[in-house]
Amino acid sequence: MHASGLEGPIPSNLSLLSNLVQLVLRNCNITGELPAYIWKMQNLEML
Repeated sequence: MHASGLEGPIPSNLSLLSNLVQLVLRNCNITGELPAYIWKMQNLEML
């Protein structure tokens, strides 16, 4: 998933993507901490 133009916190609906392998957040203006669910995504290989 490539989130172009994302601003603010990482959307909570990403937690529904249990098979997510890569999450590219470059050039985004995200704020806040990484949500706890990110660390529980078993298939996530690249953040």
